Amino acid sequence: MVALWILGILLALILLVLFLRVGVRIAFGDELRVTAAAGPVRIQIVPSPPKKPKKTEKAQGEKESARKAEGSAPGEAEAGPDAR
Repeated sequence: MVALWILGILLALILLVLFLRVGVRIAFGDELRVTAAAGPVRIQIVPSPPKKPKKTEKAQGEKESARKAEGSAPGEAEAGPDAR
């Protein structure tokens, strides 16, 4: 009985994939645009979408050290709460 359930689910998934709309759109104009679509999902192929720059640990460390340098002015000694 379990085998029939598994076969039914597999058959349903295969039918869903077969009825999925798949296509490619190509647009000519000032620039070439190519977009692939599979169901509700669309992916722009040409021109490639802009990528966000990744933050590296080195860049984050430099930012933290810059923040620390801005906090204390040069020539001033750090004074504790007891210093007047």
